[in-house]
Amino acid sequence: AKFELAMVKCREAMQQFPKSPLAPRSLMLMGFSYLDRGDALNGIRVFQRYIADFPESKMKEAAELALADAYVHINRFQDSLSLLEGVSLKGQNPLARAEAVYLKGDVHFQAKEFNKAVEAYQSAFEKNRNEWKNFPNAFYNTAESLFWLGQYRKSLDAYRDYLKRFPKHPHAGYALTRIGELLEILGADQSRVMGTYLETS
Repeated sequence: AKFELAMVKCREAMQQFPKSPLAPRSLMLMGFSYLDRGDALNGIRVFQRYIADFPESKMKEAAELALADAYVHINRFQDSLSLLEGVSLKGQNPLARAEAVYLKGDVHFQAKEFNKAVEAYQSAFEKNRNEWKNFPNAFYNTAESLFWLGQYRKSLDAYRDYLKRFPKHPHAGYALTRIGELLEILGADQSRVMGTYLETS
């Protein structure tokens, strides 16, 4: 109830003071607040309004990336990819362009288009070799995509690469478990398999 009241007050303030320099920041805060609560539809409405009302804003690309993320939550994958493509090609902020390229892989992964996800992540890495530390999920999702494609040896190598790069990432335990499964699938010695599982505990 308090959250909805706060959103109403924000909307009323922006209607009363549409030219206020605080209006763009308030809209962004509203949009991210909706996304944090899992309310993709209201998040979409807010970010669409931001992009329409403030086309010259320095934060426009951040709004477009957030809108692309919100589209994924309601399975509008093509809309998300179209936005990301635009940011990756025309974005003024180099970091936003790099993020858009990596996020295209995330969209394909969420859509279970695993071949396209692997290709997108590889392309992102090749185009933005200095930005990889900011996108650990790209390496994890690549390994997981290869697993679901049945490319078990490549998946194993990708999981090892992920753990080497991000040993303390929250998904590291899941990666070790998957490595154990892959070793078992590939017929590794049971002592190696059990050793890998034990590392996850």
